[in-house]
Amino acid sequence: MSHVFGFLPKAKQEVITEFGLDKAYVNDKKDFIKDLLAFKDQLYSRKFTPEEINGIVIFVRGEQPKADQGKNVNPQDEPYGRNVGWKIHLRVKPINYMYVYLWLKFNCVHGWKHLAGGDPGEKDFTIYTGSYDNTAKLAKQIKQEIEDKIEEPRKNMLYEEITVFGIISLRFNCPPYYKGVGVFHPSGYGWLGIPTLSGRVGEMLWNKGFKRDFEKRRRYWIKIFVEESIKRLLLIFNDSAKRRFLLGTNDVVLKVIENNLKILPD
Repeated sequence: MSHVFGFLPKAKQEVITEFGLDKAYVNDKKDFIKDLLAFKDQLYSRKFTPEEINGIVIFVRGEQPKADQGKNVNPQDEPYGRNVGWKIHLRVKPINYMYVYLWLKFNCVHGWKHLAGGDPGEKDFTIYTGSYDNTAKLAKQIKQEIEDKIEEPRKNMLYEEITVFGIISLRFNCPPYYKGVGVFHPSGYGWLGIPTLSGRVGEMLWNKGFKRDFEKRRRYWIKIFVEESIKRLLLIFNDSAKRRFLLGTNDVVLKVIENNLKILPD
Protein backbone atom coordinates (compact mmCIF):
# COMPACT_ATOMS: atom_id res chain seq x y z
CA MET A 1 0.00 0.00 0.00
CA SER A 2 1.23 3.49 -0.82
CA HIS A 3 2.89 5.59 1.84
CA VAL A 4 0.05 8.12 1.84
CA PHE A 5 -2.54 5.57 2.89
CA GLY A 6 -1.07 5.22 6.33
CA PHE A 7 -2.99 8.45 6.96
CA LEU A 8 -6.05 8.41 4.76
CA PRO A 9 -7.83 5.48 6.45
CA LYS A 10 -8.13 7.78 9.47
CA ALA A 11 -10.99 10.21 9.67
CA LYS A 12 -10.12 13.67 8.35
CA GLN A 13 -10.44 15.11 11.85
CA GLU A 14 -7.90 12.59 13.19
CA VAL A 15 -5.36 13.72 10.60
CA ILE A 16 -6.04 17.37 11.40
CA THR A 17 -5.63 16.74 15.13
CA GLU A 18 -2.48 14.62 14.71
CA PHE A 19 -0.69 17.53 13.03
CA GLY A 20 -2.02 20.25 15.31
CA LEU A 21 -4.26 21.79 12.69
CA ASP A 22 -7.62 21.52 14.46
CA LYS A 23 -7.80 25.04 15.96
CA ALA A 24 -6.77 26.79 12.75
CA TYR A 25 -9.02 24.56 10.65
CA VAL A 26 -12.06 25.54 12.66
CA ASN A 27 -11.36 29.22 13.38
CA ASP A 28 -9.24 30.96 10.79
CA LYS A 29 -8.74 30.09 7.14
CA LYS A 30 -5.54 32.14 6.82
CA ASP A 31 -3.99 30.47 9.85
CA PHE A 32 -5.10 27.10 8.54
CA ILE A 33 -3.29 27.70 5.22
CA LYS A 34 -0.21 28.83 7.14
CA ASP A 35 -0.38 25.71 9.30
CA LEU A 36 -0.79 23.56 6.21
CA LEU A 37 2.68 24.72 5.16
CA ALA A 38 4.07 23.51 8.48
CA PHE A 39 2.04 20.35 7.99
CA LYS A 40 3.82 19.84 4.65
CA ASP A 41 7.20 20.37 6.34
CA GLN A 42 6.38 17.62 8.83
CA LEU A 43 5.46 15.27 6.00
CA TYR A 44 8.64 16.08 4.07
CA SER A 45 10.64 15.19 7.19
CA ARG A 46 8.86 11.81 7.21
CA LYS A 47 9.98 11.24 3.60
CA PHE A 48 6.60 11.61 1.89
CA THR A 49 6.85 12.54 -1.78
CA PRO A 50 5.48 15.91 -2.95
CA GLU A 51 2.66 14.11 -4.77
CA GLU A 52 1.68 12.21 -1.62
CA ILE A 53 1.80 15.40 0.46
CA ASN A 54 -0.49 17.21 -1.96
CA GLY A 55 -2.87 14.25 -1.82
CA ILE A 56 -3.03 14.42 1.97
CA VAL A 57 -3.53 18.21 1.94
CA ILE A 58 -6.38 17.85 -0.57
CA PHE A 59 -7.95 15.22 1.66
CA VAL A 60 -7.60 17.37 4.80
CA ARG A 61 -9.20 20.33 3.02
CA GLY A 62 -12.23 18.16 2.23
CA GLU A 63 -12.02 18.78 -1.53
CA GLN A 64 -13.78 16.59 -4.10
CA PRO A 65 -12.32 15.44 -7.42
CA LYS A 66 -13.76 16.95 -10.58
CA ALA A 67 -15.36 14.72 -13.19
CA ASP A 68 -13.04 13.65 -15.97
CA GLN A 69 -9.95 13.56 -13.77
CA GLY A 70 -7.74 10.52 -14.16
CA LYS A 71 -4.99 8.91 -16.16
CA ASN A 72 -4.80 8.05 -19.84
CA VAL A 73 -5.04 4.39 -20.81
CA ASN A 74 -1.64 2.68 -20.93
CA PRO A 75 -0.70 1.46 -24.43
CA GLN A 76 0.55 -1.85 -22.98
CA ASP A 77 -2.97 -2.53 -21.70
CA GLU A 78 -4.41 -2.18 -25.22
CA PRO A 79 -2.25 -4.46 -27.39
CA TYR A 80 -5.22 -5.46 -29.58
CA GLY A 81 -6.71 -2.06 -30.28
CA ARG A 82 -7.89 1.15 -28.65
CA ASN A 83 -10.37 0.55 -25.83
CA VAL A 84 -10.24 -3.22 -26.40
CA GLY A 85 -10.05 -5.16 -23.17
CA TRP A 86 -11.52 -5.50 -19.71
CA LYS A 87 -12.66 -2.58 -17.60
CA ILE A 88 -13.64 -2.31 -13.93
CA HIS A 89 -16.57 -0.19 -12.74
CA LEU A 90 -16.75 0.99 -9.14
CA ARG A 91 -19.87 2.37 -7.51
CA VAL A 92 -18.84 4.88 -4.83
CA LYS A 93 -20.79 7.27 -2.61
CA PRO A 94 -19.85 10.94 -3.22
CA ILE A 95 -18.54 11.21 0.33
CA ASN A 96 -15.88 8.64 -0.63
CA TYR A 97 -15.01 10.03 -4.08
CA MET A 98 -11.80 11.75 -2.98
CA TYR A 99 -10.60 8.76 -1.01
CA VAL A 100 -11.03 6.40 -3.97
CA TYR A 101 -9.64 9.02 -6.35
CA LEU A 102 -6.46 9.34 -4.29
CA TRP A 103 -6.18 5.58 -3.85
CA LEU A 104 -6.26 5.12 -7.61
CA LYS A 105 -3.84 8.00 -8.11
CA PHE A 106 -1.23 6.41 -5.86
CA ASN A 107 -1.90 2.71 -6.43
CA CYS A 108 -3.34 2.07 -9.89
CA VAL A 109 -0.90 1.56 -12.79
CA HIS A 110 -3.73 1.36 -15.35
CA GLY A 111 -5.71 4.10 -17.05
CA TRP A 112 -8.85 5.20 -15.23
CA LYS A 113 -11.40 7.99 -15.07
CA HIS A 114 -13.83 9.52 -12.61
CA LEU A 115 -17.29 9.93 -14.16
CA ALA A 116 -16.70 11.62 -17.59
CA GLY A 117 -19.42 9.53 -19.22
CA GLY A 118 -19.73 7.07 -16.36
CA ASP A 119 -23.09 7.06 -14.58
CA PRO A 120 -23.08 8.71 -11.11
CA GLY A 121 -24.21 6.27 -8.47
CA GLU A 122 -23.45 3.33 -10.74
CA LYS A 123 -20.14 3.73 -12.61
CA ASP A 124 -18.43 6.45 -10.63
CA PHE A 125 -14.94 5.18 -11.48
CA THR A 126 -13.88 3.25 -14.59
CA ILE A 127 -10.49 1.49 -14.75
CA TYR A 128 -9.12 0.22 -18.07
CA THR A 129 -7.19 -2.88 -17.05
CA GLY A 130 -6.80 -4.61 -20.43
CA SER A 131 -6.22 -8.31 -19.80
CA TYR A 132 -8.36 -10.38 -17.48
CA ASP A 133 -5.35 -11.28 -15.35
CA ASN A 134 -4.62 -7.56 -14.78
CA THR A 135 -8.27 -7.10 -13.90
CA ALA A 136 -8.36 -9.97 -11.42
CA LYS A 137 -5.17 -8.75 -9.71
CA LEU A 138 -6.45 -5.20 -9.28
CA ALA A 139 -9.92 -6.36 -8.21
CA LYS A 140 -8.31 -8.39 -5.42
CA GLN A 141 -6.27 -5.37 -4.30
CA ILE A 142 -9.38 -3.17 -4.28
CA LYS A 143 -11.18 -5.79 -2.21
CA GLN A 144 -8.33 -5.99 0.30
CA GLU A 145 -7.58 -2.28 0.67
CA ILE A 146 -10.70 -0.16 0.02
CA GLU A 147 -13.67 -2.53 0.18
CA ASP A 148 -15.37 -0.35 2.79
CA LYS A 149 -15.38 2.60 0.37
CA ILE A 150 -17.09 0.67 -2.48
CA GLU A 151 -20.84 0.07 -2.83
CA GLU A 152 -22.53 -3.03 -4.24
CA PRO A 153 -23.50 -2.77 -7.95
CA ARG A 154 -27.06 -1.82 -8.79
CA LYS A 155 -29.43 -4.59 -9.88
CA ASN A 156 -29.22 -3.96 -13.63
CA MET A 157 -25.43 -4.36 -13.51
CA LEU A 158 -25.89 -7.95 -12.33
CA TYR A 159 -27.05 -8.64 -15.87
CA GLU A 160 -24.76 -6.35 -17.84
CA GLU A 161 -21.49 -7.16 -16.09
CA ILE A 162 -19.65 -9.85 -14.17
CA THR A 163 -19.58 -9.06 -10.46
CA VAL A 164 -16.63 -10.27 -8.39
CA PHE A 165 -16.21 -10.10 -4.61
CA GLY A 166 -19.79 -8.79 -4.47
CA ILE A 167 -18.74 -5.16 -5.08
CA ILE A 168 -16.67 -4.93 -8.29
CA SER A 169 -18.22 -5.00 -11.77
CA LEU A 170 -16.29 -6.03 -14.91
CA ARG A 171 -17.01 -6.08 -18.61
CA PHE A 172 -15.05 -6.74 -21.79
CA ASN A 173 -14.91 -4.22 -24.59
CA CYS A 174 -14.34 -5.96 -27.92
CA PRO A 175 -12.94 -4.78 -31.26
CA PRO A 176 -15.72 -2.90 -33.12
CA TYR A 177 -14.97 -4.75 -36.37
CA TYR A 178 -13.76 -8.23 -37.27
CA LYS A 179 -12.46 -8.70 -40.83
CA GLY A 180 -14.19 -5.46 -41.79
CA VAL A 181 -17.58 -6.48 -40.42
CA GLY A 182 -19.27 -5.01 -37.34
CA VAL A 183 -19.91 -8.25 -35.45
CA PHE A 184 -20.68 -6.84 -32.01
CA HIS A 185 -23.00 -4.03 -31.05
CA PRO A 186 -21.09 -0.72 -31.28
CA SER A 187 -21.89 0.24 -27.68
CA GLY A 188 -19.87 -2.72 -26.42
CA TYR A 189 -22.55 -3.58 -23.87
CA GLY A 190 -23.95 -7.04 -23.43
CA TRP A 191 -24.63 -9.55 -20.68
CA LEU A 192 -22.40 -10.83 -17.86
CA GLY A 193 -19.50 -8.74 -19.08
CA ILE A 194 -19.58 -10.07 -22.64
CA PRO A 195 -20.61 -7.78 -25.56
CA THR A 196 -23.69 -8.82 -27.50
CA LEU A 197 -23.74 -9.68 -31.20
CA SER A 198 -25.26 -6.89 -33.29
CA GLY A 199 -28.07 -9.09 -34.60
CA ARG A 200 -29.19 -10.02 -31.13
CA VAL A 201 -29.37 -6.41 -29.98
CA GLY A 202 -31.55 -5.57 -32.98
CA GLU A 203 -33.77 -8.53 -32.16
CA MET A 204 -34.22 -7.33 -28.61
CA LEU A 205 -34.93 -3.72 -29.62
CA TRP A 206 -37.35 -4.24 -32.49
CA ASN A 207 -39.09 -7.58 -32.12
CA LYS A 208 -42.13 -7.05 -29.88
CA GLY A 209 -42.75 -10.76 -29.49
CA PHE A 210 -39.19 -11.26 -28.42
CA LYS A 211 -39.49 -8.45 -25.88
CA ARG A 212 -42.46 -10.15 -24.24
CA ASP A 213 -40.66 -13.48 -24.28
CA PHE A 214 -37.55 -11.87 -22.87
CA GLU A 215 -39.39 -10.69 -19.78
CA LYS A 216 -40.65 -14.23 -19.15
CA ARG A 217 -37.49 -16.12 -20.04
CA ARG A 218 -34.73 -13.68 -19.25
CA ARG A 219 -32.32 -16.28 -17.90
CA TYR A 220 -32.56 -18.41 -21.07
CA TRP A 221 -31.98 -15.50 -23.43
CA ILE A 222 -29.00 -14.14 -21.49
CA LYS A 223 -27.45 -17.59 -21.60
CA ILE A 224 -27.93 -17.81 -25.37
CA PHE A 225 -26.49 -14.32 -25.93
CA VAL A 226 -23.43 -14.98 -23.79
CA GLU A 227 -22.67 -18.37 -25.33
CA GLU A 228 -22.98 -17.01 -28.87
CA SER A 229 -20.84 -14.00 -28.11
CA ILE A 230 -18.10 -16.00 -26.37
CA LYS A 231 -17.87 -18.37 -29.35
CA ARG A 232 -17.44 -15.38 -31.67
CA LEU A 233 -14.90 -13.72 -29.36
CA LEU A 234 -12.86 -16.93 -29.32
CA LEU A 235 -12.72 -16.81 -33.12
CA ILE A 236 -11.28 -13.30 -32.89
CA PHE A 237 -8.96 -13.99 -29.96
CA ASN A 238 -7.79 -17.22 -31.51
CA ASP A 239 -4.16 -17.65 -30.45
CA SER A 240 -2.80 -18.47 -27.00
CA ALA A 241 -1.77 -14.91 -26.09
CA LYS A 242 -5.10 -13.39 -27.16
CA ARG A 243 -7.10 -16.14 -25.47
CA ARG A 244 -5.21 -15.52 -22.23
CA PHE A 245 -5.88 -11.76 -22.61
CA LEU A 246 -9.62 -12.45 -22.91
CA LEU A 247 -10.10 -15.29 -20.45
CA GLY A 248 -7.12 -15.14 -18.13
CA THR A 249 -5.27 -18.24 -17.04
CA ASN A 250 -7.33 -21.42 -16.65
CA ASP A 251 -10.36 -19.92 -18.48
CA VAL A 252 -11.50 -18.33 -15.24
CA VAL A 253 -13.89 -15.96 -17.04
CA LEU A 254 -15.96 -18.83 -18.39
CA LYS A 255 -16.26 -20.24 -14.88
CA VAL A 256 -17.35 -16.90 -13.43
CA ILE A 257 -19.94 -16.43 -16.18
CA GLU A 258 -21.25 -19.95 -15.66
CA ASN A 259 -21.66 -19.29 -11.94
CA ASN A 260 -23.45 -16.00 -12.63
CA LEU A 261 -25.86 -17.71 -15.03
CA LYS A 262 -26.88 -20.05 -12.22
CA ILE A 263 -27.60 -17.31 -9.72
CA LEU A 264 -29.28 -14.66 -11.90
CA PRO A 265 -32.58 -13.58 -10.35
CA ASP A 266 -35.70 -14.62 -12.24
